[in-house]
Amino acid sequence: MALIGEFLVGLRDSIRLDTYRVVTGISMIGYVATWWFDDAAEWLTREGFHLSPQAAGQEWLVLPPLPTWALAPFGVCLFGAMLAFTIGLRLRVAAPVAFLALVYVTHVDPLAAFTPHDLLIVALALFSVSQPGSYWTLDAVPSRPVSVWPVRVLQATLLLSYPIAGLCKITSEAWVWNSFALREDVNGPYRNELAAFLLRNLPDAGWVLLQSLALAFELVAPLLFGVRRLRTVGFVWGAGMHLGIGALMDEFGWFALQMVAFYALFADDASLHALRQRLARLGGRRVIEAGATEG
Repeated sequence: MALIGEFLVGLRDSIRLDTYRVVTGISMIGYVATWWFDDAAEWLTREGFHLSPQAAGQEWLVLPPLPTWALAPFGVCLFGAMLAFTIGLRLRVAAPVAFLALVYVTHVDPLAAFTPHDLLIVALALFSVSQPGSYWTLDAVPSRPVSVWPVRVLQATLLLSYPIAGLCKITSEAWVWNSFALREDVNGPYRNELAAFLLRNLPDAGWVLLQSLALAFELVAPLLFGVRRLRTVGFVWGAGMHLGIGALMDEFGWFALQMVAFYALFADDASLHALRQRLARLGGRRVIEAGATEG
C-alpha cells in the first residue's frame, strides 16, 4: 500500500507537469484564437444561434450569452489568463480564471464545443487546485518537489482516451466495414490543399495503411506508453498520427499539439531538463538545477 501511495501521490520533480503546462497553454491560445477573431460574436453574444436551457433539457448546461459590449473585456480576460497560465505568471490566479472563462465559453454554446474544450477544462481544473511547479515559469517559486497526483490523473486521461476511441471505431460500422473511412473523413468539411492533393494522388492501399495504423495505435497505446522501453515508439507513432491529421485537416492542428502535450507527462525528467538547458543556452543564460527524480 505504501508503494501504491508513493506512486499516486508521492513527491516528484515538477518538470514534466510544467512542460505539459507550457505546451498545453500554447495549444490553448492557438486553438481559441482560431475561432475568436472570426466567430467570437456569433459564439458568445446574442448575434448567433443559442440553445435555450429548456431546449437543451438535461443534455447540457447552457449559460446566457454576453452582451455585445462585454465581448472585448471578456476577450482580454480570457487571453490574458491563458497567456499568464502558459508563461507561469501568477499561476494560482491565472489557472482558475482561465478555467472559469473556458467553462463559460464551452457552455454558452455547447453545440459548438468540441473535445479540445473538455480536455483543456480538465487540465486547467487540475492546475487550479495543485501546487505550482518551479520550471518554465515567471513566478519566483522555490525549486522543490511537488505531489505527482496531477501527473497521474493526466496520464490516465491519455491512456483511457486512446483505447476508448479505438473501441468506438471498432464498434462503428463506418470503420469496421469501410476500409476508406479515414479517406472519407479527410475529404470532409475540414479538407485543406494538402489533403486534396493526397486524395487525388495517394493510392487506395495507402489510405488503408494509414487507417490501419491509426486504429492500431489507439488500441495498443496503453502498452506503448505504459512500458518505458516502448515509449519512444509511442511518442513517434502517436505524434506522427496527430501531426499528420493536423496537417490534412484545417483547425485540427492545435488539437494535435494539445494531444502531443500529454507525451511530456511520460518523458523522463533528465531529457526534459536537458531540453530546458538547451533552450536556456539559446536565450543566452545557463540554468543550474539539482538532479531529477524519476517516477
